[in-house]
Amino acid sequence: EDMEESTSTLAASHPVIPPTVMELNLNLRQCRDLTNETIRDLATNLPPVLVKFSLGLRQCPVADGSVMALAMSAPAGLRELTLAFELCPTLTDAALAAGHGVAVFQALPPTLELLDLSFEGCKNFTDTGVRALGS
Repeated sequence: EDMEESTSTLAASHPVIPPTVMELNLNLRQCRDLTNETIRDLATNLPPVLVKFSLGLRQCPVADGSVMALAMSAPAGLRELTLAFELCPTLTDAALAAGHGVAVFQALPPTLELLDLSFEGCKNFTDTGVRALGS
């Protein structure tokens, strides 16, 4: 357990992704033991010069708050963002609705030119979630 704790502390104090990376494609599909804390840590440690980011989380147990964390932590100069949440069993309408008084799309950087979101097969999405897209 001490080894896990020291590894976690090391990862938090020394991000793994080099700060000079401008394009990042990360596929974590079917990582069923992936925690939301890890997703939030990833979001807050994205390189500041990142302009293109693609994250595949198909069939991962992602919480609604992780979607907001990714949006709020997007680097200021980000131009292209692809988030694939296909078949994520735990996502609900709240993933896109207002959180902390801000809808997900309001939290994204104004430099964003391309946004590709996929929630295919997310059975807990309803009309409410789709309406949040236009908010």
